[in-house]
Amino acid sequence: NPSIGLVNPPGPNDPDLVVIPSGGKVSFSGVSTPPGSGGTVTYSWTFQGGVPATSTQADPGEVIFTANPGSITPLLATLTVTDAFNRVSSAGPGVNKKTYQKWIIVDGQNTQTFKLAFLYRLKADNNGTSSVAPVTTAGHGLGQIVSIFQDGLTNTYVVQDQSNQALVSVPVRSNLPFYIQIPAFAPENISYLLRIPNAPTGAFRDPSLGTTLLSNTSTFGFENTSSPFNPTLKVVTGQGFAPEGQNPLERRIAGTTQVLGGQTPANNRWLDRLSVPLDNSDSLGALNQWVQGSNFIYGFNDIRGNQSFAEWMFFLKTLGTDQLAELPTPDTTTTPGTLNDLGFGLDYAKYSGDTQASESFAATRMQAFRVPGGVTDPYDITLAGSGSPSLTVDLLPQPVDATVPPFFATMLYATPGSTPLAGGLQGLAIPYDANDPDRLPNKSLSYSFANTRSVFAYSEYLWSSVWARPLVLNHAAPKYSEPIWLYPYFRRSNPASWPMTTTGISPDNSQFDLTVSPGGIFDASSPVSVGGTPGTTGVGRFYWTAYTPFYNGAVNAVIARTWQADGVGEPPTVFSGTSTDATSALGFVPPQDVVVDKRGRNANGSLNGSPSGGYRVTWFNATKDADGNPVPPDFWVVELQTGSNPQHFLLPASFPADAQSVTDPILTDARTFLPSGRSSTDGPAVDGSDKVGPGYCWFDIPVELRPTTGEATLTVYAMKSILRNNPVAGSRPLNRPDWLDGLKTVTATISVKPLNGGNLQPYRIPFNFYWDIVVTNSPQVIVAP
Repeated sequence: NPSIGLVNPPGPNDPDLVVIPSGGKVSFSGVSTPPGSGGTVTYSWTFQGGVPATSTQADPGEVIFTANPGSITPLLATLTVTDAFNRVSSAGPGVNKKTYQKWIIVDGQNTQTFKLAFLYRLKADNNGTSSVAPVTTAGHGLGQIVSIFQDGLTNTYVVQDQSNQALVSVPVRSNLPFYIQIPAFAPENISYLLRIPNAPTGAFRDPSLGTTLLSNTSTFGFENTSSPFNPTLKVVTGQGFAPEGQNPLERRIAGTTQVLGGQTPANNRWLDRLSVPLDNSDSLGALNQWVQGSNFIYGFNDIRGNQSFAEWMFFLKTLGTDQLAELPTPDTTTTPGTLNDLGFGLDYAKYSGDTQASESFAATRMQAFRVPGGVTDPYDITLAGSGSPSLTVDLLPQPVDATVPPFFATMLYATPGSTPLAGGLQGLAIPYDANDPDRLPNKSLSYSFANTRSVFAYSEYLWSSVWARPLVLNHAAPKYSEPIWLYPYFRRSNPASWPMTTTGISPDNSQFDLTVSPGGIFDASSPVSVGGTPGTTGVGRFYWTAYTPFYNGAVNAVIARTWQADGVGEPPTVFSGTSTDATSALGFVPPQDVVVDKRGRNANGSLNGSPSGGYRVTWFNATKDADGNPVPPDFWVVELQTGSNPQHFLLPASFPADAQSVTDPILTDARTFLPSGRSSTDGPAVDGSDKVGPGYCWFDIPVELRPTTGEATLTVYAMKSILRNNPVAGSRPLNRPDWLDGLKTVTATISVKPLNGGNLQPYRIPFNFYWDIVVTNSPQVIVAP
């Protein structure tokens, strides 16, 4: 840039340069070689306009540089090394300025502030409005070190302000996007990377991440509507019913249960305290579930409880479906649901042998209690009026409608349909040769998802926004060789009435109504009322399915999906508003053919001719709508695992949002053939060199974040919310801050175990949301260093 006296790019003997935002920092480190005669050397750094301005250390570390607003200021950093004979390094033979100087270009014209906050959500009793505040404890992120990657530079910042709140402000360049790496901290060991746009409009925009800051939730948006926009990310990393870092006051709970009905097997009665988190966020978190042994089948006492907020307590009696009298044929299942089964379960390692049996259990009786917040200690739930027999219901497990198993079977084993939600996964079109590094279009291949060695799981749940997690009612997992459409033991609960009380519960005169009729209506209101009539849509019924398609010799792919119940409480087989949904009833299919292209690439993503030096993760999205167009998820997650701590790159779908190009470093869900722009495979390409077809996806992992040693495991996840099934006011697609929130705070027990081990952490479904959610992953791919 002649206006500031610099050559860009620098010549062979000119100092290199680095561009930073005003207020940004550069980390310096020096290396020297003593003369052959030995002796010590001394270091002298000068940082023009820097803080600090000088240093005598070999590695002075980070130096901050500032420019006047609106100006571009070149500042020179110089290292002088002097030996014992007072000879300076810059006078050595063959030395040029690159070895001891660097220009720091401080861009005051394109500087803005990125703001990050880790938040704690204080949940409210009786479905009141939750509040959020910056985190103040280390367990939820205070003091964590985040990394910022922008234009080849890496800097770290501590998420902690002067008031000891989890807030940090980072100067960034406003004319380039950047990555932030959120490190691994409880409750999981995963670091998360997000590409942050610098403006709500323009070439780098990412509307799927968010553009408007929301209140009381995890969110991304821009602080200002004009420059500087100041991108802002807020993530809820902890939640509870007590203020952060405090344990609620304890009391003891006693009462009587009518959940009896036989002693075989002896310990199949379970007390589940749904309003208490499972994540140990308070002193009672590890003691929230209690097995009711056969010697205490009538009453209980001395249960540790929270005094400061209301609790929901459910007794369930579970049986293996072989004990249900109305079964049409004998069932080999003999085990009722256990403590570890009362969540979400898919473990297909045990389906690798021919001797494995189907598994199925059902909750046959339920009793519900609501323990109000108050000072009573001990609190006797029987005396509160909640222990009457009318609140103990037989769930009467019934076979699902005859249309449901064939519907599940069709969506797995039929060929793709011509209308939305018709057809299945068999024979998906794959328009390329998987062994072709360029994935040239106009191929006509297909995948056959194997019928054998595939595992399917099905469960029914209740859910309310005043509970910390769902309540499981039944579960079935046919063995791999048993056809789903013939499996007779899919059950759904069918009580004459759900538990309710229309008389006031002391001491807050509350009532509750758990009616789930019709089952598909759930508006996230509260089933509780204090001094009034409770609503009847505060509890929803939903189903969860998980399926492991094996194909092309690859395993460990999983598709999991929630289904909001239909109007009579069945799994839905008919939907409304499906004009843009995928033809597969699952709502999404696994990402196909994840590979790594290591050919060298330029900064714009184009090949530079080198056979190595790149790290492009490529995959194909085979999910199409009825018109044959790719259906993108809400976002993609590329998991890169080396050792025990995986990194998750959270990527937008259908990106770039505007024009797409074969040279984009990130391209997800290509919408047309590129570079020609044609819309179909009919006829020749405009220029004869198309390299991209609809549904192609890739991501160039930044150099700083690539593995350098050892094997790496790659898995690509697609995350999608399905809003068409009973959407509520304000429904919106799931975004990446929501998902981080769910991973950090969700307390449902999710057990999705791949055949070969590994990490399937994204299957912790974020139950802060009340619409159908699909999570699916590719097979796990092993990559060389």
